[in-house]
Amino acid sequence: MTPPQGRYAPSPTGQQHLGNVFIAIMAWARPVQRGGRCALRIDDLDGPRVVPESERAIREELEWLGLTFDPMPDHHPGCRQSLRSDRYRQIHDELLQQGRSYACSLSRKEWQEALSAPHGEKGTIHQVRARSQQPVESRRPAWRFEASSNPLTFEDGNLHTQSSAVDDFVVWRRDGIASYHLACVVDDHDLRVTEVLRGADLVPSTFRQLALYRALDWPEPDYLHIPLVITEAGERLEKRHGLPGISALRDRGLKPEDLYGWVLSAITERPMQTVSQQQFLDQLPQPPWRQQPIVVPEAFR
Repeated sequence: MTPPQGRYAPSPTGQQHLGNVFIAIMAWARPVQRGGRCALRIDDLDGPRVVPESERAIREELEWLGLTFDPMPDHHPGCRQSLRSDRYRQIHDELLQQGRSYACSLSRKEWQEALSAPHGEKGTIHQVRARSQQPVESRRPAWRFEASSNPLTFEDGNLHTQSSAVDDFVVWRRDGIASYHLACVVDDHDLRVTEVLRGADLVPSTFRQLALYRALDWPEPDYLHIPLVITEAGERLEKRHGLPGISALRDRGLKPEDLYGWVLSAITERPMQTVSQQQFLDQLPQPPWRQQPIVVPEAFR
């Protein structure tokens, strides 16, 4: 049996918070625990939001945690997405040749309004597609993937069976850059990723990415979506909440063993204790794990 291949793909848009580290540890541990490997990819396609020096800080924090990733040469899919535009364009060209990608002149808001508008007959999506392909002066089109009308279903390793319809979605942005969904699928395929572990908020993205996998006739990875880390007020943890990042917690005396103990406690709902990385790997049970959101512990605020 081929050893499992995982990946962790942070965006260099600022300091890592506890939610990022929770995903990093779990995405790394899941394949490594079973004799596999994990790659580190930098998802830096969103240029305006990229923070200088953020990638260096992310790598330093992961090293401090003792997370070792596959070494990647430049232009390899495990390096950074901003170096891979030619590869993304190649795959988008394949979708064009299949007739699965079409020019769309509507903005995101206009697209949503068109979909939600009342229609007197079936075939709403066909009407919207026809309208979207009418050129708009001084506006470059984006390119949308033409999704099937049939719902998609997949078995989630933590959330069990998931099923949903998929609307047409952007695969090539109007600024000439591949969309997150296309870049993610191409990179995971080229890395030969066999499993993707990430937050439960990305389940909708998984349906779109599976639609691309199936259109391209590529083998699909297994997916595991784990709970989000939230604030005491019940909000999804984000950089704007002002909670200390990993570097700040480290400066306060936090040790990697404290974080491994917290992640193990959070995912298994056991009492929290300090554990080493090896103890974490030994004690992490097989999924399914906890599904409810995880509140940041008081000691880490």
